[in-house]
Amino acid sequence: MLELLSIELKNFRQYEGPTTIDLDTTAGQHINVVEGENGAGKSNLLNAITLCFYDQEQHQQGGEGTDKLPYVTESKLDGLGVGEYESGYIEIVVGTDAPEYIFRREFSTFNVQNGYNDDTGELQLQRRVGNDYKIVDRPVQS
Repeated sequence: MLELLSIELKNFRQYEGPTTIDLDTTAGQHINVVEGENGAGKSNLLNAITLCFYDQEQHQQGGEGTDKLPYVTESKLDGLGVGEYESGYIEIVVGTDAPEYIFRREFSTFNVQNGYNDDTGELQLQRRVGNDYKIVDRPVQS
């Protein structure tokens, strides 16, 4: 059974700069508990996972009138001129006992006339072969 071993977020919502969250578990204890105050980033951690794997955020699928937050950390967007953008990524390491796969999706948030627009790149996948990682072509179809 594959497990999520770690998640690295760069400039995603509350997670400014590169932030690594270790999810490795001990033998026989295959559970992680995520706790924190409101606004600490618990829901956005789940959003990051679904955005990386599926290019969508289930938590942001609210009803009409629900404001969608930009992907990039607010402090990185401050001071951007119209037409400028900032970028980040979500990287998820998966394996059994050791990292076997690295999933990564990059994103950008553009400052447009009346707010922000987000754009996501293609899902990237690397598979461990010996001591190296090899890029998997078309990971969505694999």
